[in-house]
Amino acid sequence: MNPDFNDFCRALCEVAGCPMPEAAINDAGAAAIAFDVRGVEITVGHDPARADPLAFTVARFGPLPQERTLEACMALLETNANMSGDNAPSFALDPATHDVLLVSARPMRATPPQSAYQAMVQLADIAVEWRDGHFLRADAAATGAGPTPLTRQSA
Repeated sequence: MNPDFNDFCRALCEVAGCPMPEAAINDAGAAAIAFDVRGVEITVGHDPARADPLAFTVARFGPLPQERTLEACMALLETNANMSGDNAPSFALDPATHDVLLVSARPMRATPPQSAYQAMVQLADIAVEWRDGHFLRADAAATGAGPTPLTRQSA
């Protein structure tokens, strides 16, 4: 595992008050560790093939609501547009499970562990909020109102 990533993860675990999870490492040397933050799976990873020493964070939100899939996708796309900017997270779908993911990246050397952990907590809070209503207004189906996108700043 990349020494910078290993140090980043150890410092992150110190702030989180948890033991260092076992890293999953692929043949190309990319590594990832998984955390449970407020019931949300958050994976922190690093790909040494990237020019910048970045830590990628992926928060697993869960599946789209079956009864309002299109509206939920539209809310996620609108949220992506509202959060666009430097170092802004973005929503994606896991190609294997079709779970909604929120993906972000940050430079390991320039990110204090407290900031990285606080960002993970924010991602977990956003995931919990999304699971509660999928960023959709409860009356949207009845009134024809559109989705209610999240407008939080960079997590």
